[in-house]
Amino acid sequence: MDKSQTEKLATRLSPEEAAARSGIDAKRIVYLIEYGQMLGETGPQGTWVSEFDLETYVNGMAVDDELIRAHKAHRHLMWGLGNCAACDRMMPVPTGTDERWVCSEVCARQATEASLVPAY
Repeated sequence: MDKSQTEKLATRLSPEEAAARSGIDAKRIVYLIEYGQMLGETGPQGTWVSEFDLETYVNGMAVDDELIRAHKAHRHLMWGLGNCAACDRMMPVPTGTDERWVCSEVCARQATEASLVPAY
C-alpha cells in the first residue's frame, strides 16, 4: 500500500462529509455501514468511514453500472469483472476469453504501443 492509500485510510469522514464527497445521502451511508455493505465503523463516537473505503465503494458502484450496461448491450456474451490491460482499472470483460481488454481509447493506444494487446 503506498503512502497516499495509507493517508486515505487514516482520514476519517463523518457521514455528512462522506455524503458531500460522494453524492450519496448521509442516512444511506450510515445504513450501508451498519449493514456491512460499506466498510466503516459505528461506535460511541459516532459513525465514520475512511476516505479510501468511501472511494472503493463509489468506484465499485460505477463498475457495477458498467457491467449492467455491458450485459444489456451485448447479450450474446457472458460478462464478469476483470482489469484493464493498460491501467489495471477494474472493468467488465467477457468471460471465457484470453483476450486482454482495455477500458478506454487512451489505454488502447498505450497498450498497443507497449504491445500488451494486439492492434485491431
